[in-house]
Amino acid sequence: MNWIEKVREIAVKRKWTIKQLAGDLGVSQQFLNDVVNGKKPVPPMLKIKILDRLSYEITNELIIDILPEAAAEALRGVIEKQRKWLGNKGETQDRA
Repeated sequence: MNWIEKVREIAVKRKWTIKQLAGDLGVSQQFLNDVVNGKKPVPPMLKIKILDRLSYEITNELIIDILPEAAAEALRGVIEKQRKWLGNKGETQDRA
């Protein structure tokens, strides 16, 4: 998900300045400017607030997308292993 575009989307929809949006998101104007300009990463808590402002339905994939990349990849790997395990378990039960 392109978080910078999502920040801009909120600002446009609400016809807000970066200063107004920063206040609504609970961050400083300078910090939000740095995020929008790619100088700072978007922290997970800010991602949650962005999703909330855009009225997104929170899904498992969105939760994973909020995580830092290394954590997201690790969690995707665990989920995939569980799906395979559950799939194999179901096949074994079907044969019984």
